[in-house]
Amino acid sequence: MTTTTDDAARTASGDDGTPEPGQKAPAPAPEGAGDPFDQDDLPAPRGATGALLRSLLRPMRGRVAVAALLLVVQQAAVQAGPLLVAYAI
Repeated sequence: MTTTTDDAARTASGDDGTPEPGQKAPAPAPEGAGDPFDQDDLPAPRGATGALLRSLLRPMRGRVAVAALLLVVQQAAVQAGPLLVAYAI
């Protein structure tokens, strides 16, 4: 998990807020300057992520289908044991 600027300042300083020896005091953030990663504005148009994923997986369409089928069969086999036990009881 990432820390905020305030948390990083507290981590780099002692309990009383003074910097540790050899550490510089953090510079205060300018007014109105927030963390750019706090914004949820994505520069990509709507649906671009899905289109990119489909275009990357298109050459491997057969492998993806076989992998999905194998996952379904594997999960059915895992669930078959408890289902048979439940049916027998």
